[in-house]
Amino acid sequence: MSKTEYFYTASYVFERARGRVMDTYELNSIAEAGLDQRDPEDIRSEIEEQLTSGNLNADERSTACFALGKTLDSSLVPLFQQQLRLELKAKSSAVYQLLICLSDLDENVFGVDRDGSFSAMDVELNLRDAEAYLGDKV
Repeated sequence: MSKTEYFYTASYVFERARGRVMDTYELNSIAEAGLDQRDPEDIRSEIEEQLTSGNLNADERSTACFALGKTLDSSLVPLFQQQLRLELKAKSSAVYQLLICLSDLDENVFGVDRDGSFSAMDVELNLRDAEAYLGDKV
């Protein structure tokens, strides 16, 4: 199982811990990854360590953030802000996922002039909004 697949599967664990009913595919994925008997907090800590290790590529970092975002835990805002600074500097594809994670935690990250467009393909808008958001946090 690749790291990306592992992170997606961990997202199912986090959603299940929040009470979302899982389908058969999700439950099988959790079991096959050996995560069915693990504490979600331990999985979260492991993913946080991997995210901050510097050993993940942009896609893996994005998926790790996606998974952590599924906890809907506002205590992750500082970690997401720190990671957003790094991803913005690298102009990484993970910027968009971090904006989504922060938005899901009620952070005002997206500009009001986006005309309803919130897509990973809006690269320039995402970079602009990340820079504006972080500028307020310096």
